[in-house]
Amino acid sequence: MPVRARPALGNEVENMHTGAEGAELSALIAALSASGIRIGLRDEGLDIAAPKGTLTAELKARLVRHKADLVRWLRSRSSVTLPRRPDMRVRVNALDLRGRPDPEAEMQALAEADAIQPFDLARGPLLRVGAVRLEDEHYVLLINLHHIVGDGQSMKVLAREIGALYQSELSGEPPQLPALPVQYGDYAAWQQSRLDAPALARLQVYWQERLRGAPGRHSIPTDHPRPQRASHRGAVASLQLAESTAKRLRALSRQVGTTLFSTLFAAFVVAQHRYGGSADVVVGTVAANRDRGELDHLIGFFVNTVVLRAVVDTRLSFLEWLKLVALDVRAAFGHQDMPFEQLVELLKPPRDAATHPLFQLMFTVVHATDNAADDTESGPDQLVLEPIVTGASAKFDLSLAVHDRGDGLHCSLTYATDLFTAESADGLLETLRTVVEAVAADASAPLQRLFEQPASSPPQPAEEAPVNAAVEPLDAQACLDRFGTGAQLPVPECGVHALFQAQAAQRADAAAVVFEGVTLSYAE
Repeated sequence: MPVRARPALGNEVENMHTGAEGAELSALIAALSASGIRIGLRDEGLDIAAPKGTLTAELKARLVRHKADLVRWLRSRSSVTLPRRPDMRVRVNALDLRGRPDPEAEMQALAEADAIQPFDLARGPLLRVGAVRLEDEHYVLLINLHHIVGDGQSMKVLAREIGALYQSELSGEPPQLPALPVQYGDYAAWQQSRLDAPALARLQVYWQERLRGAPGRHSIPTDHPRPQRASHRGAVASLQLAESTAKRLRALSRQVGTTLFSTLFAAFVVAQHRYGGSADVVVGTVAANRDRGELDHLIGFFVNTVVLRAVVDTRLSFLEWLKLVALDVRAAFGHQDMPFEQLVELLKPPRDAATHPLFQLMFTVVHATDNAADDTESGPDQLVLEPIVTGASAKFDLSLAVHDRGDGLHCSLTYATDLFTAESADGLLETLRTVVEAVAADASAPLQRLFEQPASSPPQPAEEAPVNAAVEPLDAQACLDRFGTGAQLPVPECGVHALFQAQAAQRADAAAVVFEGVTLSYAE
């Protein structure tokens, strides 16, 4: 069923259910208020500020064309309402840095400061623009768009159209812009119409069953205790995998009849388990939701969060296990229409300000065609689009993005510095390298072999004694000084075996031992 335009609503308020997913839950609104997508438009041959008023006119034209940019965020019970405001103006802040010792550094500092500046979700606007003049004929246009009204593709659309209008003003020729058969509100209404009662019930049944008994938190060892409230401060660690390895992974994916995404996801799950995490892991990913031609040129928040679950079985080969993972991934994406915030409301996981609900690990694969920067071409009469890299923000504990650029696989791991050190992030990536190269070389080997060799681990601080003290035993006081930092508990008079028997009598079916993907109950 195609997306169709609805009758004009003027300034009436329209219900935009999918827009709510950008903020996920009202409890996360404050944390997301500074969450934006940032790009820069460079111009090294023309004057962004001339002809007079051109830039402001271009931006206003873009905002009228894409009404999703003009929203004011209002909340009404469990839904989000977005009134259209075609006359809302966006201020362009101009700054002249010519003659400064390091204008590029100052421009970067401005971008950093803007990145942490919250948006006013109640009053708007949700788009901030700055025009920075570095040299006589070198300008940078900084654009920061809030996630609630746009995604990564939206920024490409906005940059491309600003560039087309800019060139039109300079040349005097009419701008060549694609027609917009629908607006984002039409898409939201269309998507909402698909979630009728029977369809929603089917989605609820699937996700309730799929995530039944799933762990609420990952069990990857952290370097620091989890704070009461996440600061979202982060850093990035990188890993480059050879193109020869990537080719073998693509061939393996074709052999199984799945995608490179599923193969890399399976390798990531095995790596986190090998590094010390649970065999049962829940990971988030995103669905672009732009699979219809009428949506290609729209600005709006289309992506939805999809939850993936996998349980490592080391008795299988990677090839055998990948076939199972591929089926689960296909099924999850087949039920991606369930809005994430509704899934959270349905499952009602424990909530706190330090933990993302349902999952804390994010995984994405970005192909060369997905992140190509040639939507706005470079040239003597063109604006050049480039991302503005600011300090990493960790929305999740760990977020792995694999970029398939045709010259290998570039892995970028964003980690929360509240929890992990750089050494731990590097250690996890090295474990991923070990897993990927092993399965690329021989996917038919049992997964158990990957666990027979020591996994990469972060180095111990020089001042600390090694954890394994078998060579140089620690005396009792040293053990207390090093490990006895928790609350004092009474020591039971019975032995460990009696405690185990008592637990078995009370909870015979509960998990007693979990090792390498195998679980034994107390009764067993």
